[in-house]
Amino acid sequence: MQPKFKVGEVVIRQAPHDAHPEANGERTVLDIVTKEEAERKAGIKFVRNSHWFYKLDVCVCDNTGREFNYFSEAYLFKKHQPGEMSFHSLMEWMKQPAKA
Repeated sequence: MQPKFKVGEVVIRQAPHDAHPEANGERTVLDIVTKEEAERKAGIKFVRNSHWFYKLDVCVCDNTGREFNYFSEAYLFKKHQPGEMSFHSLMEWMKQPAKA
């Protein structure tokens, strides 16, 4: 199983209110590790059962005051890049007959 994201990629983190929503938004992937490596580096056990954890460019504190910046793949989404054409240009292009 390969990671969904790459180091340097901008992702969208969207987690529910009980999973550090203050870290939600556009984030950059800094490192990718397995769950075991992330737990060792953070010094805590993660509840999520993802295989891959991503170090993001944000840091949060758990209820004991420990800081960590590794997050589960479960709450990360691809950031789609904008298209090359505007909506109007795309509609005009689609109206043209197909070339054989």
